[in-house]
Amino acid sequence: MNWEAVGAIGEFVGGIVVVATLIYFGRQLRQSNRHAEATAYVEWSTSWNALLNELVSEEKVQNAIRAGFKNFKSLNKNDQAIFHMRMGAIVNHWLVAGELHEKGLIPDELYEGCFDFVVALLSTPGGLQYWEIDAALTPKGTELLETIKSGRRNVKPITEVLPWWSE
Repeated sequence: MNWEAVGAIGEFVGGIVVVATLIYFGRQLRQSNRHAEATAYVEWSTSWNALLNELVSEEKVQNAIRAGFKNFKSLNKNDQAIFHMRMGAIVNHWLVAGELHEKGLIPDELYEGCFDFVVALLSTPGGLQYWEIDAALTPKGTELLETIKSGRRNVKPITEVLPWWSE
């Protein structure tokens, strides 16, 4: 028996196994990435919808939001806190959407829609009053404030688009 020939055959078979293994792992990695993208999309969408639902599910919250859109500074401290927490959560969701969008985990349309909604909320007189206070404390907050003030997004305030948000 020629041991060199057996060794060569073993190396050849080993090479084929390595190539097959790399192909298999490549496919698994691609599938795992697609799964992560789908999971990120579903989880973000679910939490976004839950957050929006919170805006309309309680009358006290609705009243604070409506009054806050008109004039944030005139709200009592409790209503200011409600307005602040709800608007802050929406802005944070937009920031997360931006990170997911940059990684290609959510589509352009979803990110752009979220951004326009945030601009529409903060373009109200009270939303702008609130955001002028909070922008400096938020990543990309100053950039968002400039976008709102400049009208670059060409988005109407939410109270004009959805009249039920007006008092």
